[in-house]
Amino acid sequence: MFLTIIVDFARDDGLSSSQEIAVLVYLSIADTLGRLGLGWVTDLGFISNSSFSAICCFIMSITFGGLVFVKEFKMISFLVFVFGLSVGGFLIVCPGVISDHIEEDKRPMALAARFFLYALLSLTQPPLI
Repeated sequence: MFLTIIVDFARDDGLSSSQEIAVLVYLSIADTLGRLGLGWVTDLGFISNSSFSAICCFIMSITFGGLVFVKEFKMISFLVFVFGLSVGGFLIVCPGVISDHIEEDKRPMALAARFFLYALLSLTQPPLI
């Protein structure tokens, strides 16, 4: 949902159209880097899947909340980049968290049901924009 509203958020903060596109690109690059590069943290056993997910959620909440207080392009770009990294890292370990905490016979349904409410929540996007 963040991807949908970040351009409008940047526009409301007075960024130019090229800066809006740059913020969107930074988010996409950071998400890709997070998905490709942060999974090794849990794979090598430095931290558990649950702890890594909690850290990613904490970072997402701090950066998302911080966006309210900044208006400069550099700070918005930085916070969006950190947010994208944490989202990418979080999404890559979600199946691991399910594997750690859900019984084996219930895992397929748990993996399929992760995004069950996304369709309903996406109906709330038009009023946000």
